[in-house]
Amino acid sequence: MLAAVGKELGIMTEFGYQMVLGVNVGTLVLGPAWIGVLRPLRGPSARVAVES
Repeated sequence: MLAAVGKELGIMTEFGYQMVLGVNVGTLVLGPAWIGVLRPLRGPSARVAVES
């Protein structure tokens, strides 16, 4: 959203806008993969399961 405003106001170049979009998409795609890789390495969770 912020990048779109910056682009509309002429503060950000087209290249900068595309880079921001690329980083956002990469983060959304790779985030779950990183969680899947790192979660087993952390060991048991410190959270206590609450049954309702």
